[in-house]
Amino acid sequence: MASGVRWEEAKEDVRPLNEMPHDMAKQILTIAREEILHGRDALRSLDGLAEEQGMDVDRLCAITDAIVFIVMEAAKCKMSEQEFLNVVSGVGVEERLQEEFSRVYGEVVDYSREISFRLQHELPSLSSMQWRLDVQLGSRCLQGQCSPSLMMKFGVAKGKETTEHLVQAEICDVQKICDEIQSALQEAKSNHARKVTRLLK
Repeated sequence: MASGVRWEEAKEDVRPLNEMPHDMAKQILTIAREEILHGRDALRSLDGLAEEQGMDVDRLCAITDAIVFIVMEAAKCKMSEQEFLNVVSGVGVEERLQEEFSRVYGEVVDYSREISFRLQHELPSLSSMQWRLDVQLGSRCLQGQCSPSLMMKFGVAKGKETTEHLVQAEICDVQKICDEIQSALQEAKSNHARKVTRLLK
């Protein structure tokens, strides 16, 4: 679990939520849920809310980040609903808002379980890979030129079944594949991906 200092910061940041009207507090909790499930783009809604309520958007962001922290830490520890309510009460959230916190927590946990189920049961995984580089050094059409191509054999496992796929690709196509893999790896390092990964552990 995160350090006590971070918990104290979250406790201070979430406290102003108690002073807000119920509907506004509920809106902020909904935005926090959307941030967890769909990424930081959800925070754009805070700009309109801050303007509407005449509040500092940075303050609303701090409250939202505190909510996200509390919910994510509880989800990582796989707390029960009652354990989560005890945590929420411990950080000073008033009883009138605890049910809304619990709703957000329940939806986040359900989302993480759904993603975990999909990863375990639907997505195939790469089990093996073999490759061979062929180079045509010359022909009637290609004099003084070489024409490389890559032959790849993939073993793909899905459940207990494994299938093999033979692929022949030009070097430019292989470069495109490498670029797509690199892009996927970068996406895996994003804040949203890290949050989802933490929920699945």
